[in-house]
Amino acid sequence: MSKINLLPWREELREKQQKFFVNALVLSVLVTCLVFGGVYQYIEGKKSYQGKRNAFLEEKIAEVDKKIEEIKKIQAKKERLRTKIESIEGLQASRTEIVHVFDELKKITPEGIYLTEFIQLGDKLTFKGNSTANSEISALMDAIVDSEWLNLDGSGLKKIDGRKRSEKEKDSQFIIFAKQIRAKDKKKAEEDLEDLEAK
Repeated sequence: MSKINLLPWREELREKQQKFFVNALVLSVLVTCLVFGGVYQYIEGKKSYQGKRNAFLEEKIAEVDKKIEEIKKIQAKKERLRTKIESIEGLQASRTEIVHVFDELKKITPEGIYLTEFIQLGDKLTFKGNSTANSEISALMDAIVDSEWLNLDGSGLKKIDGRKRSEKEKDSQFIIFAKQIRAKDKKKAEEDLEDLEAK
């Protein structure tokens, strides 16, 4: 009986299996590399797209910031103009008020009072003068309180000086602090009075 040697066949089978395994391994590595490469390209594409979008958004944000700065400058100019307009309107409205003040002074100044100096700073008024009697100063202060266009400042009367101006005359020198009642304040006071009367 003859013996058959199966070793070369097994070796060939083993070599084929090894080649198949190596080929399958190489193929799987290549497929994996291709998959990873595709995923990497996809992610890089997404990153690039997102970077472009971010750059576009940053550009638009910069444009909006410039517009906001321009709007702030315009608003500041508008506020300055509004302040100037209000100042001009205030001056226009108060232009005739000083005439009323002088007219009122003429009406309320009692005989025996001689005003020597009149100072106005804003709505603050300072009257300096001489009087033949202290009662006349008191009458002037009462008239200022009752006046339509004037009122006493919180300080009221500052100084009465009874020094002689000459041997024959004895006049008192005085300083009275008052304030001018503005037309808008007067209007508001009249509206408040009407509201009180209505109640």
